[in-house]
Amino acid sequence: MVSTEIVGGDTIPTVVHESGTVSLDIVTDSRGFDALEGEWNTLLDRCDASVYQTFEWQRTWWKHFGEGNSDATLHLIVLRRDGEVCGIAPFFVERVRTLGVLGHRRLLFLAQGPSDYLNVLFPRGEEEECAERVASYLAEAKHLFDVMHLEDLTDRSVSHTHLYNALKRRQFRGEHFINEYCPRTTLLGTWEETLATFKIDNRREIRRRARNIEKNFAVEYEVVTDESEAAPKIDEFIALHQSKWQNDGHSGVFAESQTGRFHREVATLFARRGWLFLAFLRANGTLAASLYCFLFRDDLAVYLTGNANRSDVFKFSPGRVLTAFCMEEAVKRGKKVCDFMRGTEQYKYELDAKDIPNWAILMYNPHSVRPELRYKLDLLVRSLQRRSAREWLLFKVVAREHGIFSKEIVQHVKTRFRQNVADGMLKAKDPARATHLPTADKRQANGQQKKSDSVPDSSGPHSHKGIV
Repeated sequence: MVSTEIVGGDTIPTVVHESGTVSLDIVTDSRGFDALEGEWNTLLDRCDASVYQTFEWQRTWWKHFGEGNSDATLHLIVLRRDGEVCGIAPFFVERVRTLGVLGHRRLLFLAQGPSDYLNVLFPRGEEEECAERVASYLAEAKHLFDVMHLEDLTDRSVSHTHLYNALKRRQFRGEHFINEYCPRTTLLGTWEETLATFKIDNRREIRRRARNIEKNFAVEYEVVTDESEAAPKIDEFIALHQSKWQNDGHSGVFAESQTGRFHREVATLFARRGWLFLAFLRANGTLAASLYCFLFRDDLAVYLTGNANRSDVFKFSPGRVLTAFCMEEAVKRGKKVCDFMRGTEQYKYELDAKDIPNWAILMYNPHSVRPELRYKLDLLVRSLQRRSAREWLLFKVVAREHGIFSKEIVQHVKTRFRQNVADGMLKAKDPARATHLPTADKRQANGQQKKSDSVPDSSGPHSHKGIV
């Protein structure tokens, strides 16, 4: 049996067929979302999930980026066995018009963009059955979406592979591919045991940096975990992060005010649950570096960095010193992994990180008219808009430093033009794939070489994670 509810002029199934003792319900409003909190977190304990799949992160994201957005419709697929939640696929549908003309609807994960890891929530051992249920529903909901683009599917769970296979069996067209690498370092029982696994040159460099900065400055470390301090300390972190990236010609993660509001609230909620780990390093009493991290299950998850524009301390690499300090603290707290998450910056590999892939599923509804063409065009237009904004910021930085008619500005324009043409050709061939991912052969040949200077084509605000 299928009943329907009218939402924003579209007919969306709200209760789909029952099969055996497993039923499937659809939640399309915030009140229904709120009612899931207890069951969501109970289910989470049975899943190989990340902190980004917690109710706190997902519900707060929808509050700040979904509610009030007329182009976004909540679409939580909830599986129940004998009345108890046994699976959740946390989706929303976004209505898009490319150049104000060509329209299509995308099925996306909640919190796609600022989250390093996402996935469906299927219990261990039940992933395949849940994937079949969800895929069957999506095949029946023919007019719900034109394209499904699920990004940053964590490799810690097999759910995404089962979901892709189930969709393929139901004639959805598309592919399943790596869209990012997430370096992780294994932490042992003590910091000295952990360091002993690093390459000897990297081990010496970690110790040398700590000695040198402490020799030249009065160094203070601060770790914020308390709920009462979370919001004001996040504001301090945001100011530091934005100052660094804007000075370097980037918009910064927190360019939009709603992003700051989201992180103030989520940091407070995470602190209440014991998941916040916000670290600062001060040199001679003045802030030099900061790390915004999460403690979840066995992991220290390094989310974002902030570094001061201080010429006196820059050469001592305060960000790297602070990262090593945080790893040592994580060991003391019994954590087993330092997860650097998205991005293949060189400093992560100096800390003995190994690449773990994040996956993407891009599928087209077989009942839609030419969805591939419309979606690829939309991706190209969005990429061009982001890149144009980024290049303008970089141009202003170089012009401010050297003058608009300087030889440096001419060289900058030539270099960026060549890079943009090369990236543009790659993007035109496959708009859904990132242009900045190094191949496995290239990473091995260069000893895990630093990510190139090309602009990551991430559609979300979470794309600047460098460190000094």
